Amino acid sequence: MAPASRTPSGKISPEELERRLGRGPAEPVYLLSGSEALLRDAALRALKAKVVQAEFEPFNYTNADPAGLDALALAQEMRILPMGGGGRLVVVSPAEGLLKEQIKALAEYAADPNPATCLVLAAAEMKESLRKPFPKAVVVDCSSPYEDHLAAHLPVLAKSLGVRIESDAAASLASLCGRDLSRAAAEMEKAAGFAGPGGAITRGMIESLVGGGGAGDLFKITSALVRGDAAAAVHATRRFLEGEERAELRVLYELGMHLRKLLGARAHVARGLRPAEAARAAGVFWKDADAFAASLPAWSEERIAGAYRALLQADRRIKRGIQDPAGALEAYLWRAAASPAHEGRGGAARKIR
Repeated sequence: MAPASRTPSGKISPEELERRLGRGPAEPVYLLSGSEALLRDAALRALKAKVVQAEFEPFNYTNADPAGLDALALAQEMRILPMGGGGRLVVVSPAEGLLKEQIKALAEYAADPNPATCLVLAAAEMKESLRKPFPKAVVVDCSSPYEDHLAAHLPVLAKSLGVRIESDAAASLASLCGRDLSRAAAEMEKAAGFAGPGGAITRGMIESLVGGGGAGDLFKITSALVRGDAAAAVHATRRFLEGEERAELRVLYELGMHLRKLLGARAHVARGLRPAEAARAAGVFWKDADAFAASLPAWSEERIAGAYRALLQADRRIKRGIQDPAGALEAYLWRAAASPAHEGRGGAARKIR
């Protein structure tokens, strides 16, 4: 496999990776650095399409977790010729969870790799202890784009959805989502449904779905939960429910995603990520990442499980007409936002059981 040229920073973008794969073979070793899932997934899709023949994917594609990984055995396996035609793709993620002995075994393999195998180490944070042992690896930057660069990604995403996005709409969405490309993509999927096949996403659509009045308050609900501010979460909920028909369904979804992100972040911390990086890896809005990370110690698995039960109860009461949506959601929010230090001491701040 021919060596790839480097950018001045020593990294290439996922778009540059795709261009290079279009011109020639894949490199023996890649390091995917960054927590933006959308960019990381795009890089992995491009590599899989280039390296692995679809009919042999069950044999020639491996996604390995560092936990319990026998790196020596994996290195030996990578030296064997792949089954059938094409090559083999081996992805180790999250690579920041690799132990020294595992890194050593993989680095020894990477010093003299099998040209028919492509090894990919994916890490939300590419520390020097992981980067240095692989001096010949091509580093692909999968970190969240800065706010002033996010808009440049949106036309490509729009094209993949079968629509186009007007320039002022892209600028508006970028300003509303900051560095959270995954959130911008999710909002574009909603807007694409309004635009229809071959249609255009306009600024009006974006502001209606994301930034205007009530839609903005939807994001304020989970932001307030992250801060433990029950009053702000309840206020944002009331505003959102007043602005849209059946808005309670979107609120229930966002609250469920908040709990899912808590579980995901806890898992990333257990694998060795710092809390702030774990928050971003779990898909937390970038402006909320630090506050979310600070709240993690207060959210034990028992507390998250209790919150899930309380949310399911609110969901049932709303959908069966037992309680009005505002009352059910507000009761949940007061309980979910209460920190352990204040739980069970009167008022609405009661412990979730």
